[in-house]
Amino acid sequence: MEINKPSISYPFADAINPYAAWLEGETRRWLSGNYPSLPDDIKEKYYHTATGYITARFFPFVSQERLIPLGRSSLWGLAFDDYYEHSRPKEYQSLSKRLSMLICGEDTPNSNENEFFHQMFVIANEFRQFMPDYWMQRFANSMRQYIHGMAEESIFKRELIFPSLDEYVNIRWKSVDVLQMVDGLEVATGEPLPDIIRHHPYMEQIVQLTCRIIAWTNDYFSVDKEEGLDVMNLILVLRHAESLSIEDATQEAIQIHNQDVREYLELCEHLPNFGSYNSTVQKFLIYNNYMIAGHARWYTADTKRYLPGGHPIDDFKNLDHSHSGR
Repeated sequence: MEINKPSISYPFADAINPYAAWLEGETRRWLSGNYPSLPDDIKEKYYHTATGYITARFFPFVSQERLIPLGRSSLWGLAFDDYYEHSRPKEYQSLSKRLSMLICGEDTPNSNENEFFHQMFVIANEFRQFMPDYWMQRFANSMRQYIHGMAEESIFKRELIFPSLDEYVNIRWKSVDVLQMVDGLEVATGEPLPDIIRHHPYMEQIVQLTCRIIAWTNDYFSVDKEEGLDVMNLILVLRHAESLSIEDATQEAIQIHNQDVREYLELCEHLPNFGSYNSTVQKFLIYNNYMIAGHARWYTADTKRYLPGGHPIDDFKNLDHSHSGR
């Protein structure tokens, strides 16, 4: 499978924020100055990942000011996922609790904690300039779900044991780290949804499908670097479960992706009446469409992360996490 010839597409457009190049420069500056625990060789690979560009494609219409915490959050999520990918379940529990406290403003990071805690504190404070307290609680809850997904994944990753397809699907929509990006849509629109709207069953289904669609796209583009090294990839799970060739497993994964897109579109076209929030929900969904399409475009237009040698998968296994935090 050639990653430069994708067979994944969407019936809606993608776009890119006019501040994309500027944000990429800021992202490299943050990476250089704010992440001292990352060795230079890992940072060098991140310089070619184009994290600023994925943020600019996720949020093509957000203001430059609001793009800053969104960009910091994207960089943080990428590095955090790589850094803590091989942690143990008890460590994930501690990480989840501590990060939630920092996001909700219940405490400040201490000198013994690494930059992931200090940077999340910065990110949360920047978001707090724009967003109400109930949104901050929502962001913290999304973080908890994401780390819970990482913990669930770690059981399979540690021994390279394949999950069943159902197990994988139930884990992956959380561990893909998209819930926080969906929360970011409300930062971009400038119109945060109240809990009763955002957590309506219809909206929850739409958000979960969004996470799944983006996860399957990531699995499609990352399968070459993960084959033989990881088990948490839809194509590899399908190949194992159904004794398929990699080509047939890829086609089945694309079918699953496309079915999720069809279901997503069906839900978006038949929304319940949200009363005075109808237009706000519609704007949220339009921005969500751009996020989904922009994510796929990033793989073919911007990043080198999924080319040979572009991912620091082995470098992180050798890092010392003894000063990672509480």
